[in-house]
Amino acid sequence: CAYLLLPTRAKAAGVMTALDDVPKMTVAKLRDALQAKGLDTTGLKAALVARLQEALQSGGADVPAPSPKPSPGRASKRKRDSTSEPPAPAPEPAPPAPALEPAPEPPLPAEPAPPPAKATPTVAPVAPSPASENREAAPVSAMDARAAAIAALTADLKDEPDEDPADDAAQTTVRPSKTTQTTTACPYLDTVNRSLLDFDFEKCCSVSLSPHNVYACLVCGKYFQGRGVTTPAYTHALEHGHHVFLRLADGKSFCLPDSYEIKNDASLEDVRSVLDPRFTLADACATNSTKQWRHGLDGKEFLTGTVGLNNLAESDYANCVLQCLTRVFPLRAFFLTREEKHEQHAKRVSTLTLRFGELIRKMWNPKAFKGQVSPHELMRAVASSSGGKFKVASRSDPVDFFQWLLHALGRETKAKGTQSIVDKCFSGAMEVRTVGEPPAGDGVGTSETAETEGVTTQTVPFKMLALDLPPPPLFQDSMEKNIIPQVSIVELLKKYDGVSTTATPRGGLRTHRLTQLPEYLIVHYKRFTKNAFFPGKEQHHRYVSHQDPAAARGARAVPG
Repeated sequence: CAYLLLPTRAKAAGVMTALDDVPKMTVAKLRDALQAKGLDTTGLKAALVARLQEALQSGGADVPAPSPKPSPGRASKRKRDSTSEPPAPAPEPAPPAPALEPAPEPPLPAEPAPPPAKATPTVAPVAPSPASENREAAPVSAMDARAAAIAALTADLKDEPDEDPADDAAQTTVRPSKTTQTTTACPYLDTVNRSLLDFDFEKCCSVSLSPHNVYACLVCGKYFQGRGVTTPAYTHALEHGHHVFLRLADGKSFCLPDSYEIKNDASLEDVRSVLDPRFTLADACATNSTKQWRHGLDGKEFLTGTVGLNNLAESDYANCVLQCLTRVFPLRAFFLTREEKHEQHAKRVSTLTLRFGELIRKMWNPKAFKGQVSPHELMRAVASSSGGKFKVASRSDPVDFFQWLLHALGRETKAKGTQSIVDKCFSGAMEVRTVGEPPAGDGVGTSETAETEGVTTQTVPFKMLALDLPPPPLFQDSMEKNIIPQVSIVELLKKYDGVSTTATPRGGLRTHRLTQLPEYLIVHYKRFTKNAFFPGKEQHHRYVSHQDPAAARGARAVPG
């Protein structure tokens, strides 16, 4: 019985010895042992050791160990290793071997025989277990290992549920919606630079030159188009860090590139009032009786209504006419209260009348940032409406421009069945009597002509009166006080007293008598004439004196 138990003990000792010696075996011996058991011989040494240890643990019978082979030479070993699969740069760690359950030992005899000095471990061939069959082969190369790791990670991510669907929706790129968010607080309002804002110039984009959907950058004062992702305004906000923009069409303010509206913020009301000043009827009436002195952003003081107009090249002939018209109270009140935009005038009003009204409101704006205004937009409308007759780059006659502007404004502000504001302010009538001249074939304007005993009488409407200056004297006065001769305006107005006569081109005599005085009388006279001997030079006639207004009022003709 003791003799029969010795092989069993030796077998257990041999198995333990084999398991301990497996990691010390070379790759060639590991492959020979696996080939003897009919197992896969591919993979790294760690995979071969684990596969052989698993086979030894699951095996139950001993098999004779393979006969030792002579150690191959270094050259043959390199050749055999080169035929195998190339190892990965970083060896894959072997999985931990399961704990070995020791077999129960049989009862030993009282005096066991000593084991042989050198016991050769024997292993029994066993069939591969199901676990070893289902076990995937280790990746042969680094690319296969990386691909396997990516596939495993992808499978894990698919199995994991989404933590918050709202976060995933927020992270995806979505086009901005058409609805604009509004807020009452903006952190960039302190970047607005009011000293660089100027809304007098043409409202067109500085990049695309388009006049549609234009925004003003309140940081640098430039004009840009649009508010979308691909627009010049959006690009300017990203490149230069300017965030506050004002829409020139309606005065709404926005923050870019966040694209939300800044609503109900009182800090931008002064900017809106400069862009589009607004007056009530009481404010318009106060301009005729109250003087309002203001200080601009540059510290200079100015009086509203008497601000200067910038000279655009050769536009001084238009500036003097505009300064005269802005002093007429009924005309000023009409445009300050925006009557030109009323529905009864909306069909007739053109860009010329709209730009003229904007200029009047800017000249009388008590919240202006500076004491001058540029008539740039009005002059562009004048050049377009007149067909190029009155331009900025060339000087024209102020009288011709005055007559043309009054006619254009009167035509566009006339409601159906009523007079225009221009006719109410400047329209008058006079009686013209001609003696010793045959009547003309056509009357002047809407005049009424009557002929009795060679005398022709006409009633002529007018908006302006022309005064004739007397020719300059040939010699100076004896005291040599008046180097340039002067004449009183009272003497010039005697032309329209109904008694003074003037010669006609056809040899007759003509008298003028005012029958209907306008509320505001416009008179004009030419103090300069072209010199026929020296082209380019003008001859100066004389000064017109306005030192006696009482006499001028006494010379006013009374309708009769």
